[in-house]
This record gives sequence, C-alpha cells and structure tokens, in this order.
Amino acid sequence: MRKFFHVLFVLILNALAARRDAHVRFLKLQLEIVQARLRGNRIIVTPEERMRMLALGAELEHAVHDSLLIVNFKTYQQWLRDEKADKQPKKVGRPRLVPELVELIVRLAKENLGWGIKRIAGELWKLGEKVGRSSIRRVLKREGLYPDPDRSSLRLLDSTWQNFLKLHMNVIVATDFLCKTIWTPLGQKTAFILMFIHLESRKVFLSPATYTPGEQWVCQQARNVSLWLDGTG
Repeated sequence: MRKFFHVLFVLILNALAARRDAHVRFLKLQLEIVQARLRGNRIIVTPEERMRMLALGAELEHAVHDSLLIVNFKTYQQWLRDEKADKQPKKVGRPRLVPELVELIVRLAKENLGWGIKRIAGELWKLGEKVGRSSIRRVLKREGLYPDPDRSSLRLLDSTWQNFLKLHMNVIVATDFLCKTIWTPLGQKTAFILMFIHLESRKVFLSPATYTPGEQWVCQQARNVSLWLDGTG
C-alpha cells in the first residue's frame, strides 16, 4: 500500500512539474515575442529590478544561464560581484538637460546655421558644459533643427522644396524631353527635342529635333547647353 501511494505521489509531482515547465515556457515565449518587436532597442534594467532578479535568481542558486533574455549572463555575474562587494548600482539612462542648457543649445544652433553638432558640442565644452552629441541632436530635432547629411551645417526641418529652389535658382537648369508624332514620307515617326530652362532668368534652350535620341546625341546637347549658359552669363 505504501508503495502505491509513493508511486501516486511521484506521478502527481511529475504532472505538476510538467505543468509548471509548460507555464514557464509559455511566459518565456511571450517575452521572446516582445523582444523581437523591440529588436535593436536595449532594455535598461533599473536598480530595483536588478535586486528583484538577483533575489529570485538566488532561489535557483543563480543557475539562470538558460533563463536570461533581457541581459547577458556576464552582466548578471557582474551584478553578483557588485552585490558581494556592497557596490551600489549606478543610475541608468541619460541625465536630463536643464532648461537653461537646452535653451543655450537651440540659441547656438539658430544663431550659427553653419555649425554642426560637433561644433556645438565643442563650444559647450569650452563653457564647461559636457553634453554628448546624441543629446544635442535630440534637442535640435525636437526644436525643428537637424544637420545636413555631411553634418557641416544645420537647416530647418520645415524647409520646403520651394525655399530650396529660391536659394539656388541661379545655378539650377531644368531639363526634359518633348516629343511630337509627325508624318514623313516613310510613315509616322516620333521626333524628340531636349529642352533646358534656366530657373532664375527663365531663358529656354531647345535642341534640334531628332528621331533617335541616343546617348551620344544627349551628351552633345549637354555640351551645347553648357556653351549656351557660358555665353549668356
């Protein structure tokens, strides 16, 4: 009889353990799905969360190598060493910039549109304010300013294509093909004309018509329009 109850007890424990393992796997799967959605974004654990993880890990004798998902096991081991050395964890996240410093960053950017983020950071360092480039970029984006691709200067986020054209009309020449179907002794043919227009002066240059606008012909028209632009100043 005792053997029967012992076997029954073992079976119940195994059933409960299997259900518990399935529950753990289910929770772990949900966490993996969340991590996949947040790929590339680092999860920063607060000191309070770290202490809770260490307390729960102690119940498992810190054999959590296969269970860690949001931090590396080496990081977990470093937490243990810090705890044994009674070393307090550092604050996580970036320090918030005071309003006066934000105002100074925006002022430097607006009054010096030729400055990039690196130059602004250098000027702040001269004033004793050590602000990272990523923090400066975040402030400028929030204020509607951001660097050009070469990071050499700043421009307004709301700068429109019309504003760009107004600033560069003297050096922009627009071009496009015109085509016309005409009747010839050999039947219908499509004639092509390459048109150029200087945006500022509105002067127009038309190429001679051709039935075969190939690469050599187009390059020749580009040379012709260059001579025409030089001649008109």
